[in-house]
Amino acid sequence: MPAAPEPLRVVFDTKVLISAFFLHGETGDLWEHVEAGTISLTVSPFILGEFAGVLKRGFNLPAHTVDQLVDEVLAHATLLTPSTRISIVKGKEADNRIPECAVDAGVTVLVTGDLKHLRPLGTCRGVAILTPAEFRRLHLQGA
Repeated sequence: MPAAPEPLRVVFDTKVLISAFFLHGETGDLWEHVEAGTISLTVSPFILGEFAGVLKRGFNLPAHTVDQLVDEVLAHATLLTPSTRISIVKGKEADNRIPECAVDAGVTVLVTGDLKHLRPLGTCRGVAILTPAEFRRLHLQGA
């Protein structure tokens, strides 16, 4: 019996993480791959902090629900505090924290919903920056 393929190592930005929990379709399907172990997800304290903040402010969720969702992410992801500093995102300095996580984690792909600041970069230090649809088409066909 052939060995199972290695999981794809990725970072999801906050928009993709939010969409994975609250939208169906391609992005929700990405979370199913995380849960199934075909995607190995890495997150940083910055990404988790943004995730929690959007859940509280944008979705007006109670603190205990936010904590449960953060715990769900942590149950399926590797938490990494990046030491690399990157300054490639010009319009929004805080967005540099996301490629920093991807580079330090040594992932293949950073999956982003940020079409203004992150996706136009295309790559960062060897990490492809793709939308969820691009990632799915290129890496999950038939999965």
